[in-house]
Amino acid sequence: MNDLFCQSNLKKKQILVVDDLIDNSLLLATILEAEGYEVDTTDCGYKAIAKIETNPPHLVLLDVMMPDIDGYEVAQWITQNQPSVSIVLVTAHDILPRLDPKKIKIDGFIRKPIDIDEVLLKVETLLASNQRQVKSVNQVKIAPIYSRTDRKILIKKVETDKTIFSRYNY
Repeated sequence: MNDLFCQSNLKKKQILVVDDLIDNSLLLATILEAEGYEVDTTDCGYKAIAKIETNPPHLVLLDVMMPDIDGYEVAQWITQNQPSVSIVLVTAHDILPRLDPKKIKIDGFIRKPIDIDEVLLKVETLLASNQRQVKSVNQVKIAPIYSRTDRKILIKKVETDKTIFSRYNY
């Protein structure tokens, strides 16, 4: 387990595990590292915010009940400041409070005691769906428009936030 994500491992999916009980963090980290993920852990919500601010992971597994600052407050900070980071709450509660989706974006829940297969399935599914979203955002559409009168081709290049036209002879 690394204290901070290494530059050499940036190709791996990065996961931050936040739990005030070190045994829980180590269990999740060991499971996820065995699957090839780059995992960092912390035992405090304030430390989690500092790590996310420094180097945002792809996913945060976040315990709900922690001293000082709870998981909901950390999730709210992530939603407001790092909206691309996925959040999965880890909780022993059977019933969770209603959360305002405008303030807190939660991508999933995992109940304690954890089921290893459930954790791996949830993590893999979330990271795969995030990767598909990033690819679709970065796609560029090109549409050729042929002119029969002046033998020119107009290329319409549509990116996410702008449209560019270019003319070429053919």
